[in-house]
Amino acid sequence: MNSLSDYGEISKKTVNKKNVRSLTIALAGNANVGKSVIFNQLTGSNQIIGNWPGKTVDRAQGNLSFENYNISIIDLPGIYSFSTFSLEEIVSREYIAKEKPDVVINVLDASVLERNLFFTLQLIEMEAPLVLCLNQIDVANKKGMIINKEILERALEVPVILTIATRGEGLYELIKSAINIAINKPKSKKIKYHADLETRIQELVNIIRTKKLDFKYPPRWVAIKLLEGDKEVIKLVESKSPKVVEASYILSQKLSAKYDEPCFSIVASERYARASMITSSVITQKEAKRSLSEKLDWVTTHKVFGYLIAMGVIAGLLLWTFIVGDFLSGLISDAFSFIGPVDPDTSGSIISIIWNGIFGGIVAGLTLVIPFVIPFYFLLAMIEDSGILTRVAFM
Repeated sequence: MNSLSDYGEISKKTVNKKNVRSLTIALAGNANVGKSVIFNQLTGSNQIIGNWPGKTVDRAQGNLSFENYNISIIDLPGIYSFSTFSLEEIVSREYIAKEKPDVVINVLDASVLERNLFFTLQLIEMEAPLVLCLNQIDVANKKGMIINKEILERALEVPVILTIATRGEGLYELIKSAINIAINKPKSKKIKYHADLETRIQELVNIIRTKKLDFKYPPRWVAIKLLEGDKEVIKLVESKSPKVVEASYILSQKLSAKYDEPCFSIVASERYARASMITSSVITQKEAKRSLSEKLDWVTTHKVFGYLIAMGVIAGLLLWTFIVGDFLSGLISDAFSFIGPVDPDTSGSIISIIWNGIFGGIVAGLTLVIPFVIPFYFLLAMIEDSGILTRVAFM
């Protein structure tokens, strides 16, 4: 995989200002898959952060000059579906459907592919011009997962690029693939679901097309959302054709009665089933090498060794407190005794008695805090950070 530095060298040589073309690319995907890392790698400091019009959701936009293209990159909020349960989901789906970016780069965490494909299927339902970015491929490989990207491309009919965003690897190929999709505009694939669901979807699609209704959304996506009972879509369709909503309600009730569960659950289950089937066909699971952390986890949570280690840690803490700490306390006390007596002394003048009290108090505090209190809390913090206490609770 080429790194972003390779892309930088090529772009400087091939830029021709007379033939510069503008493109818009949207980054979409679940939260915590590396979208923001990719966005920062591509745009650098050339970013504008604000809010979406009329919304309190952050809008991140940046620019990228790549060969003969001036690319505007939009980092959409991290979401898991196109339902209307949050502002982020509404913002993302309205932008893709109505603003129609030239390409949508769907960023996925390769190490949890099945979970991420649930959202990918919804992007395909929306007929978005798509490129799949399998990010964190190094994490997947460490887990023993070998992903066959060619099979995944054939299953979804979408180009797939493997990336490690933190190192900039694969980003050059990602942008090249996105530009190729933007220029050639291949026909979008339709994901077919099981016969009963597919029949109802097609019936609704035919009704929508017969009535020549334009919702700015693809008819198939609208049909699926009506069956799911999406309130925003129902409101939109009802404003133009209440009969379509009535038909969708009847069809969804028939499905619910047949499978004894809500229609939105049937649709979701079908997406998960399809995502699971695709994942099982593209991933070969090998035995992963256990990391040092995993080995330590095994030892520290063992039914026998775990308790021994826990007792050893507690014994070490007590050993420091009563032996090492006591030794250091004696050294500090002896060091200060060269300055003056540290033991209480009531003989002599009032000034010497007061000084002895102040000096003795300071020494007493130091011989307590330095060898006992500070090391105790420092060691306790280390034990907490190591996870030993959590493992003890687990056992």
